[in-house]
Amino acid sequence: MGNPLSPIIADMVLEDLLNEALTVVNIPIPYLKKYVDDLFLSLPRDKIEAIKTTFNSLNHHIQFTTEVEENKRLPFLDMVLVRKDDQTIKTEWYTKPIASGRFLNYYSCHPMHQKMNVAINFAQRVYRLSTNWNSAKINNVIFRHLRLNDYPKTLINRIINHVCSKPAADTAMEVNRKTVETDFYCSLTNVDGLTHRLTKTLRKEFPRTKIANKNTKTVGALLPPVKDITPKEELSNIIYKIACEECPGSYVGMTSTKLKNRLSGHRSNIKKLNTLRDAGYTNNDTAIACIREKTALVDHAAATGHTFRLDSPVIIDRTFKTANLPVIESCHIKNTHHAVNKRTDTDNLHTAYGGILHMIHTRKTKREPKQTRHTNTSLAAERERARD
Repeated sequence: MGNPLSPIIADMVLEDLLNEALTVVNIPIPYLKKYVDDLFLSLPRDKIEAIKTTFNSLNHHIQFTTEVEENKRLPFLDMVLVRKDDQTIKTEWYTKPIASGRFLNYYSCHPMHQKMNVAINFAQRVYRLSTNWNSAKINNVIFRHLRLNDYPKTLINRIINHVCSKPAADTAMEVNRKTVETDFYCSLTNVDGLTHRLTKTLRKEFPRTKIANKNTKTVGALLPPVKDITPKEELSNIIYKIACEECPGSYVGMTSTKLKNRLSGHRSNIKKLNTLRDAGYTNNDTAIACIREKTALVDHAAATGHTFRLDSPVIIDRTFKTANLPVIESCHIKNTHHAVNKRTDTDNLHTAYGGILHMIHTRKTKREPKQTRHTNTSLAAERERARD
């Protein structure tokens, strides 16, 4: 669901199944229409169950149900098909009984042209799908549904007159013609009273540009997130930093698995190091040298005897692609003050990143003293006021 190929693949599968079913069924079907998985067939009433059983036997994942006409009326898609006495079929616009009849409200935070397009398309759809109704009944249906969505009466009357005077096919051709002539697309955030004027100005200056309005006042923005926040220890594909307890150094690492598993590995290595030290081993022994080669964190702990804050790691970056982790880790190691990581951790970082990292590092270090001086000035002022 949601994949752009889903409708195409579904239509191909159903088309193949339908062709196979028509070769198996020995009963002539005088009339058959298909829209994806909705089929409209003209059959003898006593053969309906037999044909349904044949269709359902071809693929156990695809099972059909049947709906038979009542009083010469049968719902199909957004229409009711009405069979006349002369065996011709007329149509009426149709909605399911459970439908609320609500769509884009007139007072919603959307651009006016979007509301107008929704209303006009709705009116055209009712006109196009209602060949069995007169104009008065069609207008009544359009008026009732648009009023349900708070559209003004005068605007509804103008929409009805517009749809009656201009057939839907002509409007569609005009829209398609305009779309073909448009070469560039861009979006603007919808702001009442401003975006519309900007759009008009841009269309005059850039006539071959089509502008779409983007809404920020959505239901998702109003409602709080309902999904629980994933605990830090359960995150994966991350770059993390662990500070040293006794010095300003910190270790920057990456993990494609959950953070808690990576921390468990660090704790296990530190525990092995402490066990060997308690047994009398020194840094010159092969056993400790093997452990020091595992990570720069253990190497720093073995060389200095310091401990790390393994219970309070900091996540500094995250990615959805595991292949990006080494580059991102190298960038953060390069920009981290007093990193205890080995130099080999940044050897694979391309020199093209050097200028960008230097600029980020320079701006960061320039901001920090200003904040410090501001804080010190504030503290000095507080002391002066206290003395007074």
